[in-house]
Amino acid sequence: MNKTMISIITPAYNASRYLRECIKSVLAQSDKRWEMIIVNDASTDDTLSIIEEYVQKDSRIKCISLPNNGGIANARNTGLIHAQGRYVAFLDSDDCWRVDKLQKQLDFMLKNQAAFVFSSYQIMDENSVRSKQVISAPDKVTFSDLIRANYIGCLTVMIDTEVVRSLTFPKIKHEDFACWLSVLHSGIVAFGQDEILADYRKSFSSTSGNKVRAIGWVWNIFRNHLHLSLIKALLYTIRYAFNTLHKYSKSKEVRV
Repeated sequence: MNKTMISIITPAYNASRYLRECIKSVLAQSDKRWEMIIVNDASTDDTLSIIEEYVQKDSRIKCISLPNNGGIANARNTGLIHAQGRYVAFLDSDDCWRVDKLQKQLDFMLKNQAAFVFSSYQIMDENSVRSKQVISAPDKVTFSDLIRANYIGCLTVMIDTEVVRSLTFPKIKHEDFACWLSVLHSGIVAFGQDEILADYRKSFSSTSGNKVRAIGWVWNIFRNHLHLSLIKALLYTIRYAFNTLHKYSKSKEVRV
């Protein structure tokens, strides 16, 4: 393990449209102590050739090609198995980071002896145009906070694996939320930086049906992953849905 390195895990499935932009945001980082592990999840487009192009340009970029499509949780777990850094961060192939994301988070972790950090992030559209919407990070999130609403954007997370030794994404929908719940349930506290360090790509054509399905995924996590009772799972799901709506209604707007 390299105790000063940050391992960046990027699952990529048919990601050719946005992958270059994603990789470029990593190459532009002010902190250069990173490796980027891109897991090609049996893509059928030009994803692999794009990854190989950047592997040739920068030895810190590494490619793992899976023979069969196993989904995003499997891809992230594969990346974690091959990670050489003490710190891990997650960046999906259609998202981007601000240039000082890694530097500011690592400085914060070392200064505050934090094992789990995350930040605010800004929403952008399919054309990489930033909207006015910013999802703000609270100062800290415990398990009891997280079970009320998911305040943690996966693309903003950095974790110290010397402290958080068990880090696995379950193969269910909303796998990142389920993973954070497992980590915080062990007593870890996630510390937030209320600073925009990442850009999250969101389809503005999303239907209300997607939101309904997402609530179903949360129900599944509460009932079958956390093994809550029927009544508790129902009450927690209703509260989660309400708090999530409140979270987005209270999101900040910035000039773009």
